[in-house]
Amino acid sequence: MCFTIAGHPDDKPRTAPKGGVRCWKVVIRLEYHPGETAYLAKYYAHQYVPGKTYKLGRQMEVKGPYRSIDEGFHSYSHLGYALMLTHRAGDTVLECLIPEGAEYYVNPENKEYVSDKITAIKEILP
Repeated sequence: MCFTIAGHPDDKPRTAPKGGVRCWKVVIRLEYHPGETAYLAKYYAHQYVPGKTYKLGRQMEVKGPYRSIDEGFHSYSHLGYALMLTHRAGDTVLECLIPEGAEYYVNPENKEYVSDKITAIKEILP
């Protein structure tokens, strides 16, 4: 998934404030056995576990004339927008948090964030 920040008036990286930044991630919900559920990112099949924080482990790279970012944790700033994107069987939304101190970018046009850290909190059923 590619995140583009070119052309936005405030396209500089931000630092998540105390308490973090609430966000939502569209994922695929897989139930292997009753009570055994996995949540996979739709594009890179990264697995998310509620309660766990994930770190990119390197600085996000802004590349090219459109200032795009290919790596990082992509999420949405509005729950309603994330729910609109759950149109396939198995799609669901995880409530997440960009934790305090994490670096992140905003694309207000697409209501998207990309960050170097994210904490999965809980599933939000559409």
